[in-house]
Amino acid sequence: MNILRNRFITTWLFCALLAGYYFFGTARWQSQFPVLEETLFFFGVILVAIGVIGRAWCFSYIAGNKDERLIQEGPYSICRNPLYLFSLIGAVGIGFGTETFVVPGIIAVAFMAYYPFTIRREEVKLKEIFGAEYEDYTEKVPRRLIPSLRNYIELETLQISPKAFRRGVFDLVFFILPLGLFEIVEISHVMGRIPIYFQLF
Repeated sequence: MNILRNRFITTWLFCALLAGYYFFGTARWQSQFPVLEETLFFFGVILVAIGVIGRAWCFSYIAGNKDERLIQEGPYSICRNPLYLFSLIGAVGIGFGTETFVVPGIIAVAFMAYYPFTIRREEVKLKEIFGAEYEDYTEKVPRRLIPSLRNYIELETLQISPKAFRRGVFDLVFFILPLGLFEIVEISHVMGRIPIYFQLF
């Protein structure tokens, strides 16, 4: 529980700092290269869509089963931490929604610097819970984040907890909402409602 709380607090503090950074800055090519600006935003939307769909796919397998059964099928057969993988893709997509390169770059670097420690702590916990079964799983699916379809397994039916699934799906709003907020901030910049102090690359 402490791990989850610390991760939650760290993530939101990081997001608040980035939001403040973007709030008073604008993309350098907003007026000079509008095609590049819109291309970056569109690319961000695609990545967010992949992240959202991927996370929903993961939720469909773990909802109500987390710590009860070692999930080894579906997205958990292509890598051991698909939820983090799709979170990374979605988070980088949010970064591109700022129509810059620096923000998604910061997000990717911060993710890769912080989450490997979280993943290792969770692996220790899973070893304690599932023992040899988890050891076998790590041999069968050796990659933590980089996906591979070599051992892909798809189930015909799933038994999930609707309540747990609903909570997981609700979290997806936080991947979609920023894209709309970025557009509002950009319009406010153009109208002069929010001052611009620096340019972002």
